Amino acid sequence: MTVSQENPVTDGTVFSNPGSDNPVLAMTDAAVEYRRHGQRVRALDGVDLTVARGEVVGLVGESGCGKSTLARAAVGLVPLAAGTVSFEGEPVAPLGMRRRPGRLRGLQMVFQDPYESLNPRRKVGELIADGVLLGGGSRSAGRARAVELLERVGLPATAADGYPHEFSGGQRQRIAIARTLAAKPSCLIADEPISALDASAQAQIANLLTALVREEGIGLLLVSHDLSVVRQVADRVAVMYLGRIVESGETAEVWSSPNHPYTEALVAAIPRADGAGVLPADLPGDVPDPASPPSGCRFHPRCPIARDECASTEQRLVPLGSRAAACHVRAPLPGTALDPAGAGADDSRPQASGAASLCGLSTRTSSTCWPARCCPRAPSRSHQTARSPRSRPPFRPACRTGR
Repeated sequence: MTVSQENPVTDGTVFSNPGSDNPVLAMTDAAVEYRRHGQRVRALDGVDLTVARGEVVGLVGESGCGKSTLARAAVGLVPLAAGTVSFEGEPVAPLGMRRRPGRLRGLQMVFQDPYESLNPRRKVGELIADGVLLGGGSRSAGRARAVELLERVGLPATAADGYPHEFSGGQRQRIAIARTLAAKPSCLIADEPISALDASAQAQIANLLTALVREEGIGLLLVSHDLSVVRQVADRVAVMYLGRIVESGETAEVWSSPNHPYTEALVAAIPRADGAGVLPADLPGDVPDPASPPSGCRFHPRCPIARDECASTEQRLVPLGSRAAACHVRAPLPGTALDPAGAGADDSRPQASGAASLCGLSTRTSSTCWPARCCPRAPSRSHQTARSPRSRPPFRPACRTGR
């Protein structure tokens, strides 16, 4: 699958990324709770996120970390237990039985399964024309707009007379995108829009969404577990774990030099065509139960560089230049026990010192050392021993520098 990094132009206008100084969508300390068997489950906990016009923000993380909940909260499909969501400076109210305010028509969502989001009893042209009719337009204008948008997303005008079941998965997703464009949105929330498609259709939909952002000046929050696609199309990326953002920043910078151990694990899990037959490293364990999250840093039970303090001290995002990370070891909160000098966040990597901790970052022994990121003397991936395709290397290989 090839995702183009070009920004195709149809009308000669391309919107540049204005940054997050004046976001079209802003989430501040957002939290969402569900009830399960009499318990309150906080699926989203204190999330801050912004999306600007002409910008693609990728949201990645394991299944069950709260990505889809965040997407639904952003458009008001689920109510917030705390925090705020604003669209173009106005609050986003939860969707109820009454008609949604007209000012929120510019905030639209593309769902994961297009067939479930399209009424099978109505023709495609009628589904798309609804966006025009609800805005006060006529039926003839809606029909003309539907044909125009179908051609805009790469489908023939005759598709307006068909029913959703007559199209393939990729075509149905294009129809769903055309339907959202009928409302003339300024921000799109795409919840796993390509996960159910084959590789060629994934590339086509990803390129289509990117072109819409660049040409129409639409802000896009792209929720996906396909890191390779997010890396190609997103301007910024936010990494989510157990209901919280653990790292965010410019995509190229986060991918080339991740700060949070969880981000490193996700990057390490991307398959690479190295010719050596080495499979991606596995992250041991599963995402903990959100109903009873671990104390302190939520990633510490699975973290290879965790310290004793990580299990007791809460951690939030700490600025690291142009990005931010939530890691006690690599981005300690100023004035805490993990930052005794009061220096605050520091991205430096100490050299080997002492026998108990070869790298100086972890209190664990070298048998559980994770040299892929911490140790400056660790061998590169190309020098690892080739393994059988049926075997998987451990996520925390033994350190080869101290023994």
